[in-house]
Amino acid sequence: GTVGTVRTVVYFVSRGISPDRRDTPEPRRTLCAYGRSVRRRRPKQMEWAPHFFLLSVALPAVVALPTFEERLERFEAPNPADTDWCRRAMRSGQTGPIKSKLGSQYGQDMTMFMNLFRDKEPVDPGTGFYKGFYVDSGANDFKALSNTFFFDKCLGWDGLCVEPNPVYHANHRAHRSCTLVPEIIAAQPGFYNFGFGGVMGSVRGAESDVRTASQKTAANPLDVMLLRANRT
Repeated sequence: GTVGTVRTVVYFVSRGISPDRRDTPEPRRTLCAYGRSVRRRRPKQMEWAPHFFLLSVALPAVVALPTFEERLERFEAPNPADTDWCRRAMRSGQTGPIKSKLGSQYGQDMTMFMNLFRDKEPVDPGTGFYKGFYVDSGANDFKALSNTFFFDKCLGWDGLCVEPNPVYHANHRAHRSCTLVPEIIAAQPGFYNFGFGGVMGSVRGAESDVRTASQKTAANPLDVMLLRANRT
């Protein structure tokens, strides 16, 4: 936890003392902390004497973030079964060889983590690392070539998995914590011809409908989708 420290602040108080009533001094002026003040014009008949008091204030001390290796040693994934894999990925800087198809295709996930989020604060007390929120547009498979699988499984991030192809929906619902949105991101709500071509799926123009399998698919703006995950 944060360690508290006590700092003593000295306040100076000038009090006007009337020549006729020295036994009952009348407060006239409070000076600023640390001895700086803006003095008011005082009556000639007043005599001025400085008075002091001490005020002890408990202020939080700055606590340095533990090193990456220290946090890695204490690290535990949201699902303990994933801890070893996550720790190896963070230490090596890669989620796996390209042929394994686990995580990003070319290390995009670990590039983001190592350069932007590894030492970002505040850290989550469970994992020891920053916990964020992602939007995965065109999520495809829940783990193969996924840019967000690492953030989900290792860091416990929440997010949106936007994927209109129903082939991928069951595994996302079973193995990922993101909110699945089976639609297309678009500027305006509506329906578009979408060709289900695996990782190469895309919106199709009218001229391509005869040659490729496509169907009308719902579309919504991103802000509408974020509301489903209680985000704005």
